[in-house]
Amino acid sequence: ARTTHSQRVLVFAGKARDSRLATQSLVRAGIDAHVCDSADALFAALARWDLGAVVLAKEALGKAALAALAALLPAQPPWSDLPVVLFSDRSGHSVDDLLTALGGNVTALERPVRSATLVTAVRTALRSRRRQYELRDVLEEMADATGRLEQQDRRKDEFLAMLGHELRNPLTAILGAVYILQHARGTEIAAR
Repeated sequence: ARTTHSQRVLVFAGKARDSRLATQSLVRAGIDAHVCDSADALFAALARWDLGAVVLAKEALGKAALAALAALLPAQPPWSDLPVVLFSDRSGHSVDDLLTALGGNVTALERPVRSATLVTAVRTALRSRRRQYELRDVLEEMADATGRLEQQDRRKDEFLAMLGHELRNPLTAILGAVYILQHARGTEIAAR
């Protein structure tokens, strides 16, 4: 089973200053956070699914990036539901529409966001991600065990087929000899 349980957090807030401030708050709290400089870099990292969480700002996602993210999140491996922490303003309808478009494991934080609130939301997201990694490991162990059992079952079938073949040849000769002896004995009895 895999042992990588990445707790790396990518921060893509659109504005370099916002990304840097959020990242600094997370790093001070002992969280492995990194600024993501572009949407392309974000999507490249997302494609590997080896992240702990993603922190995004609503305005950093243009329509094309939002559509790409909304298409990418459902394509995750079955064990994965990558946590997304989303900064938004107070315009409720657009946030609700965005949350609906992203689906899944999204936490919306209204601006202004306090550092403690951000840290708490990200820690919660990372706990969720750790459980997902544990589930992934269990699923991989079960798949490995199933593969081993199927291989053992094939070996058993091959052994029984070989054993049947090896026993059939000598038994055929023995049965032939018994038949001859019985037939010869029956001829002797009839001759008397």
